[in-house]
Amino acid sequence: MIAVTLISLRETLETSLVIGMILTILSRLDQDRGKRFVWMGVGSGIAFSIVVAFLFHLFAASLMHEAKEVYEGVLMLIAAALLTWMILWMMRMGASLRASIQRDITLYALSGQSFAIFLLSFTTTAREGTEMVLFLNAAFLSAESNLHHLAGALAGITGALLLTVLILRGSRKFSLRSFFAGTGALLILFAAGLVSHGIGELQEAHIFTLLQTSVWDLREVLPEETLLGGILESLIGYSDHPTVLQVSAYILYLSGAAFCWKRIGLNRKPAQ
Repeated sequence: MIAVTLISLRETLETSLVIGMILTILSRLDQDRGKRFVWMGVGSGIAFSIVVAFLFHLFAASLMHEAKEVYEGVLMLIAAALLTWMILWMMRMGASLRASIQRDITLYALSGQSFAIFLLSFTTTAREGTEMVLFLNAAFLSAESNLHHLAGALAGITGALLLTVLILRGSRKFSLRSFFAGTGALLILFAAGLVSHGIGELQEAHIFTLLQTSVWDLREVLPEETLLGGILESLIGYSDHPTVLQVSAYILYLSGAAFCWKRIGLNRKPAQ
């Protein structure tokens, strides 16, 4: 549930901040007529994301058992890769994002390019919405899905909307950089868990047949079915009996992600 809340919070906050900036810029330019194209883009983006979620559900429901294991494993690995790219991209480009949006919206509004305003709003909402669908599908698969996950998603969305209102109203007590760094670090751990669980699914489907010996067996001490085990499983990818390949993939992923994180951080220092 914690991972689901974090994903929903971050993805919704990214979207709502961009849309909020667009609306604010249009107001400052006295271009209120462009706002309806923003809301049309947001609505279309949400509808697109819902369709994508429905197609994911239909496709997964149509698969047989072994094919479903392959689908789940591949989906987790893709989600981990995309989640990592999103976190690192935000670290690198987040500082220049506001200036880029302001430049584009000013150009579109003053030149009467209403469709461009619609398209920017649509692509922003649809992209983040589709990413959230993919990440939440992977999160639901990596831990047992129940109403707690839905509650977590709703809590994340609600929290993101409230934070957006505070930020756009000029709150100085909230640091976006600290927020994205903190949630990014937690989501890197979650992505490592997705890598490990994805490898496990592909091993069960006999796609990967090497290094299947269990590194440890804690099913009698801390099984995944317990409350603590379930929380650790959904948040950091805990497994009560992981294979050598799963643990190796987990460590290699974290090492690579930490290296990229540090390198991006060092490259940003001179500009600060």
